[in-house]
Amino acid sequence: MTRVLVERPAWFNSAACKGMDTTMFYPETKPTVEAREVCQACPAQLACLDFALEHDEDDGLWGGLGGSARRRIKRQRRAESVGNVRKCRVCSTPFVTVTLRHFYCCRPCQVRGRNSKNWVKV
Repeated sequence: MTRVLVERPAWFNSAACKGMDTTMFYPETKPTVEAREVCQACPAQLACLDFALEHDEDDGLWGGLGGSARRRIKRQRRAESVGNVRKCRVCSTPFVTVTLRHFYCCRPCQVRGRNSKNWVKV
């Protein structure tokens, strides 16, 4: 699928891919080595990546990264942002998570939660 930006951002004027066939950056499987090399040598690489992350571009190669790598960056940014508040699975106390696999507010709740099937549904 070929994509066309209706309004081109300012960074696109200095992009290495300007005027190139866009199908190289939107392959059916994974991006080619040639497409990645174009991105690696591009002066607008970071601006391109930021654009893709801001506009939720899931397809194609943007800033040298494919869709799965960009989704990983978004997940990491969400995990690092303030406000990842969950309720403890045992006592329902709200707490700020340390990792995405952090489900208990304290060590005693973690021990009780792992030894019990009676979790509080949150």
